Amino acid sequence: MRKEPDLAPQIDFTLLGDLAGLFKEAKEEAAVAVAK
Repeated sequence: MRKEPDLAPQIDFTLLGDLAGLFKEAKEEAAVAVAK
């Protein structure tokens, strides 16, 4: 029986990376808004 390559972890890491980037941008924007 041939094992299929497991792409789920790669996809999860990509999504987590995107979310982390979005949260970082949101935090920076919030900090700028508060500083004004």
